[in-house]
Amino acid sequence: MSKVLSIELGYSLVRVLEIDYKTKKPKIYANFEFKTPENVLEDGFVKQPEELGNALRAQLESHGFKTKQVVFTISSARIASRDTTLPYVKENKLAELVMASAPDVFPVDISNCKITYQILETQDSGDGNKKYHVALYAAPNDLLESYYTLCTIAGLQIVALDYSSNSFAIATQGIFASGTFMAVKVDDRSSLVSIFSDGKIAIQRTIPYGGDAAIEEIINLEEQESGDRVPYEKALGLLQMRSCIRASIDPDTQDDEDGNDERIKQFRMSVAETFTMFNSSIMRVIDYYNSRNADAPVEAVYITGYAETFLGLPQLMSNELGVAVDRLSDRSSEIFSGLKEGGAYINCIGAAIEPMDFIPDKHNDKKKRSLRKAGAGAARIKKEGSAAVEPNYLLIGVAVLLVCLIAAGALAAFTLMPYMAEDKKNKQLTQREAELAPVQDVYWDKVYAEEYYNQAAAMDGLTTTPNENLPAFFQELEEKLPSSVNMLSFVADDTTVTMNMNLESKEAAALVVEQLRTFDSLMSVDARTITEEINELGGSVVNMTATCTYAPYVPKSEETSPESEGEAASEGVDSANEEAGAEEETPAEEEGQEVSE
Repeated sequence: MSKVLSIELGYSLVRVLEIDYKTKKPKIYANFEFKTPENVLEDGFVKQPEELGNALRAQLESHGFKTKQVVFTISSARIASRDTTLPYVKENKLAELVMASAPDVFPVDISNCKITYQILETQDSGDGNKKYHVALYAAPNDLLESYYTLCTIAGLQIVALDYSSNSFAIATQGIFASGTFMAVKVDDRSSLVSIFSDGKIAIQRTIPYGGDAAIEEIINLEEQESGDRVPYEKALGLLQMRSCIRASIDPDTQDDEDGNDERIKQFRMSVAETFTMFNSSIMRVIDYYNSRNADAPVEAVYITGYAETFLGLPQLMSNELGVAVDRLSDRSSEIFSGLKEGGAYINCIGAAIEPMDFIPDKHNDKKKRSLRKAGAGAARIKKEGSAAVEPNYLLIGVAVLLVCLIAAGALAAFTLMPYMAEDKKNKQLTQREAELAPVQDVYWDKVYAEEYYNQAAAMDGLTTTPNENLPAFFQELEEKLPSSVNMLSFVADDTTVTMNMNLESKEAAALVVEQLRTFDSLMSVDARTITEEINELGGSVVNMTATCTYAPYVPKSEETSPESEGEAASEGVDSANEEAGAEEETPAEEEGQEVSE
């Protein structure tokens, strides 16, 4: 088989590519695309195979295509994928191990699914034991059968069914051999976001935003302008030939493509705004990856798919994401082999190079031949056994057979029991891993929360000064300072308060100093400047300047901590004991005074 038709069914366009099959550097012979009939697809499922099959047959005939073998690349949320680890066995036995592990990996009835797998890497645990890190996929049988029905109507023969994420990974392998980059394949209603780290896919997400929102916006704007609704293909052509996407959604940002026409500016602004949620979703994926890989963040973003040719989209994305954005075909044109607008056919190329095994068993000729061969062998053995006429040889054969069965049973039991024990352990660990998977996110959230808290606490500590005690100082002044004090000036800085006041007498000044030294908000009080003046009436006025130093500031959280509460309670008991002792000494002192008198 030298070449095949590689087809991708989209909600808006069907893309057909004639290409070499299972070749690392395939040759592309021809390609075309046509408008998808309305309402024939639903999440990758061909719900109207007759209408789509007839349309596909007519298009192939009109373009002169003779090739009948076809490969489909399927994009559907109904195809489930999971990563898991499996014991190291021979690769020809791995398929059986995958089928045994699938019920524990997928929470669905796998009897209605086609299960396939990919070996991602072979891991070494360090103790000499190896294991496989594999990706398992489960595709519903009715989804796959809808493509067989379609091909029956279109007169085509399916040779492979591939998953879109695998098609994209195969087509782009080797492009990002080193470094960390993001590639975004923009489809009509969704986009596939992949981050490559040193040649391997580190993360892959599907976001529910594509390029058709911009096309619909152009159709609506043109209809408002002229009254006629332009076709989908014409709106797509406008995006590819004219700069309909503004480089920024900020109206105050200058864009030379606007010219001096406010109407053109508003038109381009409206089209650019359709990518707001698209850019936000990509930004979240970048932030998620960079937060967990701070030492190797995303260096640049490359877009592909049919939106690769949208003029102005790379500039808009670059301004919104804050990272360089370019077209994938500008980085590597080899995979497109000179194909015009090759980004739109990237999945078709990858599906033809190395598709996954999504062929249902009942359509797999190799499996059917092996079953027929096994059946024929059993029939031949039965016929030869019945033809034996010599009883001695028959008895010898039966005896040998019994011995072989016993030996085989013992050997099987000897090898099967450790395998069953390991298989049971693996299932338990797989289940446990699935149960604990959400804990990883919780753990990282805790780590980042603690980091942010420590940063905030450090910042708060840098901004805390003794001057924070000023409100408490004011409150104590109101409660404890005599009302006869005439405050002349009050000056405060970060560490001290300087007060100048007039009092009735030096005794009153001494009393004020003594009172200030009881303030909890103060550490020390210095009242060195005390002067007495005689007024016109012959009375005296005492002027005093007191310099008060704040006590170290203690946050409320520390004041109410269990340790501080215990210390306060202890101090309360000590002060109570001191007061009680003072009261006990008072009568003796009074008695001594009376005797002295």
